[in-house]
Amino acid sequence: MEHLVIVLPSVPVADGKVQLADKTLTGLRGFVDRWPGRVTAVGPAVEADVAGNLGLQWYRPEALGLDVLHGNTVELVSNLNPDVIHLSLAVRERPLLDVGAPAVVFAENPALERLRYALPGSSRVNRPRMAAGALRQELIQRSMVERASALVCNGWNAWRWYERLGRRTHAHEPLLVFDSRLPLERVARARARLAESPRDVTPLRLGFSGRLHPAKGPHYAVAASRELDARGVAHTLTIFGTGPMEADLRLSAGASVQFADEIAFDPVWMDRVAEEIDIMLLPHTQGDPSGTYLESAGLGVPVLGFKNAALSGFVREAGFAWVARERAGAALADVVEHLSENRAELHRAAVAGVEFAQAHAFEKAFDARVDQLVRVAQG
Repeated sequence: MEHLVIVLPSVPVADGKVQLADKTLTGLRGFVDRWPGRVTAVGPAVEADVAGNLGLQWYRPEALGLDVLHGNTVELVSNLNPDVIHLSLAVRERPLLDVGAPAVVFAENPALERLRYALPGSSRVNRPRMAAGALRQELIQRSMVERASALVCNGWNAWRWYERLGRRTHAHEPLLVFDSRLPLERVARARARLAESPRDVTPLRLGFSGRLHPAKGPHYAVAASRELDARGVAHTLTIFGTGPMEADLRLSAGASVQFADEIAFDPVWMDRVAEEIDIMLLPHTQGDPSGTYLESAGLGVPVLGFKNAALSGFVREAGFAWVARERAGAALADVVEHLSENRAELHRAAVAGVEFAQAHAFEKAFDARVDQLVRVAQG
């Protein structure tokens, strides 16, 4: 029986239980349901996750349907003697390439791309050191791709950086995926709803979803709402998520903003976004390939944000998103005001999002990923 080991960045542990977000557990079960053998997840033990991920819950390991182990990751993986390892393309995981098992690396946000977003807010004195550090990380990550047996790229940005290297060094084809937890059944519901009639709801219903942290840009969404209030543009804004900025955001939010309670991703978040939101504001200041882009679009809710490596790809290739002309709440408000007066454009983007999600839904992505893992395990 073939043994797949999935390496997690961390495993929050307390009182004999492990803490997992809804989407993490859904992803693990996506592997378990498809893998023809044993699946074990491992990661370093940490304290409780308070990052604001949707649906954080505590589980007894025996109730999960797979083994979840925590401790020294290299020792754990070595003792498990896996047929194949799935790990993130991150410098901290480099020692796992020495355990003697074939590995599939999952690439998301290249180090030099992260540097591009970090430099503008940094001190000039620190920039040479930051650049040197990012270059070292990127060289290590590229060497990890070369040493791995196969490559999965989450989004166009990672694909642009690593696809050619993977083709040149691996016997197995690299995969391009758009990692999300949106099932085909939800996409079908959105398609049926959009086919009935275009949404023409007044006021326009905006959403923000994600950790309430500066990198996710919730303050820009709240600023956009205040600007729309000042212009007399009728709307609502629902904030999904928690995090370190929550108290300040509640203080600065206008009358059009409401905060959702702590909710589970499945089914509550998906139900509410599909039924209550027309545009998702995701003004991320970094180019990480957030699953919320595709999950929103697949529910029939187009996305508005800032120009970055991830969202710009969806604007260019999929047509379900818009980017504001500059990184400011007023620039987001400009686009919302335009769409409020041009509902046909909003409907076209909603349809485009559903079409793209149909081709890249959770089941299709995990079918391809597990098929690749099986081929790597079999040599």
